[in-house]
Amino acid sequence: MVDFQVWVADGDRPLPQRVVISYKQAKGEPQFWAEFSDWNLAPALDASTFLAKPPDGAQKVAFAAQLPRLSPAARKPSADKGGKR
Repeated sequence: MVDFQVWVADGDRPLPQRVVISYKQAKGEPQFWAEFSDWNLAPALDASTFLAKPPDGAQKVAFAAQLPRLSPAARKPSADKGGKR
């Protein structure tokens, strides 16, 4: 079980100030704390900041959700092939 806290500031800028995650069932009940400050709600970012620039020779890897789905019959080993594909 995990206890999750989000501390939000009062006033005209109700922004998160702290996040605390407590691992209640782990030995010693360890916690993770993150403090947030100096919020910039109007950052000046160039569009190139978000462009992917893979190195030469890099290959794209498909996520499982993007792979073609096999029918149930295609997933079962064939008896005439000795169970191998």
